[in-house]
Amino acid sequence: MHFDEFFRRSNAASSVDELLSLYRHALVTLASDPPGGDPRLPDRTDRLTRQFQASYTRLVTPQTEHQPLSVKELDVLRWCAQGFTRQETADHMRLSTHTIDFHLRNAMRKLQARNCTAAVVRALELGVLQL
Repeated sequence: MHFDEFFRRSNAASSVDELLSLYRHALVTLASDPPGGDPRLPDRTDRLTRQFQASYTRLVTPQTEHQPLSVKELDVLRWCAQGFTRQETADHMRLSTHTIDFHLRNAMRKLQARNCTAAVVRALELGVLQL
């Protein structure tokens, strides 16, 4: 796994198991370099560990109150609630599907939902989403 890819994917991880798998893979990739190969190895290992710790803290810290959803997160949830696919939502909003996934994952995390449907239901229950 490329060094920068770990940072991107660890921020998007939705479970501790997923994060641990990413971390292990990144460490194995770094360790597979030939001996004496990259003089930045200790620094990279330290940065990976700090990123892992930050992502882990984000995942396990209990959320005691509802975090506000951004305008884009609400827009994505509205399209999801109407039954549109991620691709259709991306086309309508003129964004990439990766960006749609990013906003959807953030909304799901903030609403403590496991999938798009649960996020929509939770947003409706809280009154933050109106159809």
